[in-house]
Amino acid sequence: MPAPRILIVDDNRNLAEGLETMVDLHMDDVTVDLAFTAQAALEKAAAAVPSLVILDVNLPDMPGRAVFDALRERYPQTPVILLTGEGTPPDWPGAADRLTKPVAPVALRTVLGRYL
Repeated sequence: MPAPRILIVDDNRNLAEGLETMVDLHMDDVTVDLAFTAQAALEKAAAAVPSLVILDVNLPDMPGRAVFDALRERYPQTPVILLTGEGTPPDWPGAADRLTKPVAPVALRTVLGRYL
């Protein structure tokens, strides 16, 4: 079985890279792809289907809901974790889970353990 592939989508480069570091510290044999725009996220997912997506719901180039819907339509078996730094993450049907920024390492480990 191939190593899990996680796609982290956030326009905040520092936050995305911080999440990548946390994943690398807590998981062996995992590939992490970063996307800083919605368009880049859809392109990266098309190039290599992710095992799990962590999606910031507030992206500058496309509404988060549109990205979420596109990912769910194209990759219905891929869990999508919603991420926000503004209040409570939305309760969109089909979302696997939700995280709030700043993401606590224990919360990230719990979510990853649940879906990978």
